[in-house]
Amino acid sequence: MKKLILPLIFLLGWAIPGFAHWVYGQRYKAVIFLTIAIICSIIGIIIADFRFIRFLDNPFYYFGQFGSGLTWLLVTLLTSEAPRGLIPMSYFEIGMLYVCVAGILNMVILLNLYSQLIANKSSETKTTLSTEEPPKTETNSQTIQ
Repeated sequence: MKKLILPLIFLLGWAIPGFAHWVYGQRYKAVIFLTIAIICSIIGIIIADFRFIRFLDNPFYYFGQFGSGLTWLLVTLLTSEAPRGLIPMSYFEIGMLYVCVAGILNMVILLNLYSQLIANKSSETKTTLSTEEPPKTETNSQTIQ
């Protein structure tokens, strides 16, 4: 059961930036991560003139935006496929960058939490091993003089 919960928490952490940190008790970090991801996405959407990123616009930004989970879904659903050329392309590229940064940041946040969990697990294992008594071995009772 526990093996199924961890991937579910990380899936929800992908969907809602900061959710996994919230579940593991790092509430301050969770609020900061959620706020940063949403602000980056909203600024990017506004700068890009409420248009979503297509693969043809920039493949890197297109795949980078997937990391922001539901934020990416909302961006795709709420923005339009407006004809290109209404705003200068330089502004659209800056907007794409903001949305992509939000997605990549969310993936880095999840990797950070995963590394913390692995580090805690290994330190707990070392602690339990060091508190156990070492196995008794037969020793020679004679001492060398």
